[in-house]
Amino acid sequence: MKSLTLFILLSLLSPALAQDLVLLLQVPTDTLVVNEWMKGTITITNRGGESVTLVQPGDGSDIGWRTPVVGWSVIPFDQPEPEHPKDPPLDRYGMCGDINPIELTEVFTLKHQESKQLGGWVRYPKFPQPGKFRVVFYYQNIPDLEVSGIPLGRHDAAALELIKRSTTCKLISNEMIITVLPNQQ
Repeated sequence: MKSLTLFILLSLLSPALAQDLVLLLQVPTDTLVVNEWMKGTITITNRGGESVTLVQPGDGSDIGWRTPVVGWSVIPFDQPEPEHPKDPPLDRYGMCGDINPIELTEVFTLKHQESKQLGGWVRYPKFPQPGKFRVVFYYQNIPDLEVSGIPLGRHDAAALELIKRSTTCKLISNEMIITVLPNQQ
């Protein structure tokens, strides 16, 4: 009975529970060669009855410097530990310390049954060795996450205000199986 009460309470407090938002990863091919970047599309769909406000990934999202925090989990297909982590693995590779200014166009609202494709700051994984891999994408909108890094301009004040009122969510995409072949040199 406690868990049912907690679920109802969370439903009243949060308009976007995990089952209301769907994060879909699609790739044009599931076969790559070593050192080839994976390509595809990532779409969020609102299946809930209430509108939600979310944020496009931006400069610093993949290292946790701004919301949303995004990341990839890539696990060898035959690895004995089959579970992807609960939180997005952060990419600390190539951090420069700078962050592009956050703009109003990065904040969007999804009504019931609306979808939005995530944009250009999503950096897809690259595969340095051949094999078969299980891949998922993470999207975690954290409205009160403090923006870090050195801004390369002023953040839009209206955008920051909308972000503070955006919808908290933690999503993991569907899993894709990617086969990586050796280079044919």
